[in-house]
Amino acid sequence: MTRTDKRLTPQGYVSAIDIVNLGYRHRLGARLTLVATLSDAFYGQRFRQVEVTPTFTQDYSRFVYGRVAFAGIVASFGASAKDRPASFDYEE
Repeated sequence: MTRTDKRLTPQGYVSAIDIVNLGYRHRLGARLTLVATLSDAFYGQRFRQVEVTPTFTQDYSRFVYGRVAFAGIVASFGASAKDRPASFDYEE
């Protein structure tokens, strides 16, 4: 989760932005892993800037609808550190 809190500007304020990214990983076997991610799960990329002066008022809003979902399988190749034999030999 990422949060940028509401902040003041000289003429007004910029609203808070909340972004929640979700991810899941499940091991299918010794060398296969299932991975799934979802970016901006709750459409939190809303930017609102309000400016108010005695002679000028502006309310600017921007919404980013860019939710992206990804699912994939990750395959590991080669020997892991646990699989390698200890090849260190002391000299006597």
